[in-house]
Amino acid sequence: MKVLDTNCLGEIFLNEKKLNQFKHSQGYKVINCNKTSYLVHRIVGEKYIPNILNKKTINHKDGNKENNKLINLEWNTYSENNIHSYRVLGKISCKKNKPSANRKKISIKNINTDELFIFNSLTEASKYFNVGITTIYLWLSKQITKKYICKYEH
Repeated sequence: MKVLDTNCLGEIFLNEKKLNQFKHSQGYKVINCNKTSYLVHRIVGEKYIPNILNKKTINHKDGNKENNKLINLEWNTYSENNIHSYRVLGKISCKKNKPSANRKKISIKNINTDELFIFNSLTEASKYFNVGITTIYLWLSKQITKKYICKYEH
C-alpha cells in the first residue's frame, strides 16, 4: 500500500521516499503520484492546519507559490485570498486604467475610532468590508450607516 506523507517544510514523501516537485503552469509546486498531480500546499495545509470554518483555499502568506512551508500557509475564503493579494501583496487590477464610475477613489472613516480607509474603487472597499458594492453606494449616499463617514475623493 502506498502512503503519501508530508512534513512542515513542504516536502512530500511516498513510502518514506522524498518525491520530486514540479512547477505547475500557474506557478504552484506539484507532485505526481499514481498518474495524478497534487498541489503541495494543499497536502501540507490539509495535514497540519485545522480548517474549523471550512474555508476553501490555502493562501501563501508571502505570495510565493513555491514556499510551501507550514509557517507560510493559512486557510482563507476566496474573498480573503483576493483581498490579501491586493492589500498585502500589492496586486494591481488589470482594469485600473479603464474609466468607470466604480474606479473613483473613496474614503471611509470609522466614526468611533477615527480610522481612515482610502480605496481606489467601490469594489476594493466592498471586498475589504465584506459587503456588496450596493452597500458602499448606500454608505456614500448616507442612507444606511451610522458607523462610517463616506465620501468620494477628488
